[in-house]
Amino acid sequence: MRNVLLLLAAITITAVSCSKSSHNEPPDNDNGCIERAFVPLSDPILTPSQIRTADSLLDAIHVNHSNYRYLGLREDSINSRFEQFITADQYANGLRLLTSEINYLFYNGILNYTSTTPTRGTTLDTVPSLSLARLRTLFSSDLKKQEAQGGVGRGLRDSCYRAEFGYYNIAADNAPEDLIKAWRVSIKHTGIGAFSSYPNDLPYAYYKDSNGQLIGFGRAFISFD
Repeated sequence: MRNVLLLLAAITITAVSCSKSSHNEPPDNDNGCIERAFVPLSDPILTPSQIRTADSLLDAIHVNHSNYRYLGLREDSINSRFEQFITADQYANGLRLLTSEINYLFYNGILNYTSTTPTRGTTLDTVPSLSLARLRTLFSSDLKKQEAQGGVGRGLRDSCYRAEFGYYNIAADNAPEDLIKAWRVSIKHTGIGAFSSYPNDLPYAYYKDSNGQLIGFGRAFISFD
């Protein structure tokens, strides 16, 4: 059921840049087309009625949902059990937590399962360090490596990219949350389908904002130093 809900994600795109992003960029930067992407917390996917239902379920278990952007609400009756499944993105300081989607499963109005721990927020600011041109250079380089290995990069480096700035939790499983500033970069797809709708598009990469270090590419995540 989670895969179905993931397809409901939507986005608002702003700050298009298809030319030089800065006069101070290193000479090896790629100044091709790349767009700044932003998914606003206030941009609803659910209907007002669905939002009221999700809010009431979370209010009943004393969960603060003010930093949630609901992605889906599924309701099913199975035998004598009424199931309600909520999926939401989490936000801090108005920015999306890039890999911290949270799910709640209720049976007959009683919480049965939660996929992860709600974020505690962050004291980090919302000012990025990396430029769009630098991000395009980094992603192009990683696409080239994938292409050399017979992977997904073939024919994509001439495409326009999109980049979303937000926070990324680098903590290991079951460890306390450790948020950093990061970017999600992907191809700007023009087609339709499950893997072209942002932010479920492929391929993609995550980069540490402070130094451009690759955190992960596609679905294969690497260790973080």
